[in-house]
Amino acid sequence: MMKKKIWGVRAQLITVIVILTLAATSLIGVLSVKLLEQNYFNNRVSEAMLTAEILGAAARDDISVAERVAMELQRAGRVSSIDVADRRGKMVFKGAYSTRRARVTNTPAEMIYHDTNMIVRHIYYKGLLWKNFGELTVSKRLKGGGNILFTVSLSDVLEELSQIKRVILLFAVVDALIIIMIGLYFLRSLIIRPIGALERTASQIAAGDLGVRVDIESDDEMGSLAKSFNSMADSVQDKVEKIERTNKEVMAARDDLVATQERLVMSEKLATAGCLAAGIAHEIGNPLGAVQGYLDLLAKSDEGLLSAQEKDEIMERMDVELARINMIVREFLDLSRPSKGQESSVEVNELVRDSVNVLSAHKEYEAVDTVFRLAPGALNAEIDGSKLKQVFMNLLLNAASAMDGRGTVTIKSFVRDSERGGRDVIVSFTDTGCGINEEERSRVFDPFYSTKDPGRGTGLGLFVTDAIVKAYGGEINVLDSDGPAAGTTFEVLLKERRRK
Repeated sequence: MMKKKIWGVRAQLITVIVILTLAATSLIGVLSVKLLEQNYFNNRVSEAMLTAEILGAAARDDISVAERVAMELQRAGRVSSIDVADRRGKMVFKGAYSTRRARVTNTPAEMIYHDTNMIVRHIYYKGLLWKNFGELTVSKRLKGGGNILFTVSLSDVLEELSQIKRVILLFAVVDALIIIMIGLYFLRSLIIRPIGALERTASQIAAGDLGVRVDIESDDEMGSLAKSFNSMADSVQDKVEKIERTNKEVMAARDDLVATQERLVMSEKLATAGCLAAGIAHEIGNPLGAVQGYLDLLAKSDEGLLSAQEKDEIMERMDVELARINMIVREFLDLSRPSKGQESSVEVNELVRDSVNVLSAHKEYEAVDTVFRLAPGALNAEIDGSKLKQVFMNLLLNAASAMDGRGTVTIKSFVRDSERGGRDVIVSFTDTGCGINEEERSRVFDPFYSTKDPGRGTGLGLFVTDAIVKAYGGEINVLDSDGPAAGTTFEVLLKERRRK
């Protein structure tokens, strides 16, 4: 399942450019502010240390000079509070440093500089997210004895830095807008527009316009992609045109093949009809010739050449030949009529025994012994009972004829799984005749083919039997024999019908 497209490539690239630009300018702005803050702080520390050195130099000869200098520094705002003590610790100038130091005693302090003569600390007030600049406290030991203690406020640094931050922020915003606009311009020119052209061309080709191509002429990767796309489109167009030509040729060949097949089917039908007609003419011709000869003899009986007994014999022979003609016509009608009758469930073992009982009085089967090896229980098959009885009787008479009316027919029935699905009911008929060779097995179900002597068969019995079995979805096979003395086995396969 295709996911729904939320953002296109254009939106994704624009978002990436904006994010990267804002991140870069923000990082540069933050770093610049931090550097400026550090620079201002270092400058103030240097100024505080220089002020301490000036006061120390002024108090070298006379501490009253340091007092006057301290007053001037405090009046000028260079220091916020200052105390000057002599070598005995007496305050010669008190500028509220002691009071302020007591007030900020518990505030955080960071040691900035320390040696035997000078100590510089940074006192700050820590906020929620950052710490402010606070102030610097400086302690300077005088050479002739005594101390100078003063503080330097850093509040003016915050004011100066706030103005600089606004300038940096404005610069960052303008810089980001410029970078974004330039990036979007090149993005549209170098990527978005070529991709859009490729997409439109691909859609046109998919819609069937195989002649359209991408018009991108550049020496970069997009130009190379466009050339590859056009080459692919040329290849697709060539292959489609070849396929269309091949389809036309195949359609023309198919039409020719269909016409040829129809002609072959018609020729096969005509050949089959001719074969059947020739066979019928041949089979009927012999008895008709005999009847014609008998009629000629009866015509001569008017001349007194035949006795009454001879006439009776001729009439009986004519009846035999006419019965033979009737049998040939009846078998041919069975062949030409639809073979499949009403389908029903029949019990195969019972039908086998009934067929043998009917044939037991037949003169061709009366000397044949039958051995039953039937499966126990009922075997039900999907076939019309009268048609199946005709199949069994044809196979039994064929076996009797192969044994010249004397021998044994073994009938077996069983069930096995079918290769076509489901199960098959199998009935086999094995005689003790001379058997049939491989060539005869390949033609035994052909119409009008018979291994019997002329006048003893029409060659339609096994053909009709095979047609009946196949009409009901079954099969009939002639199994291989181990030699001439092994006889012949016909195996009938029928679809089993299971009882509900």
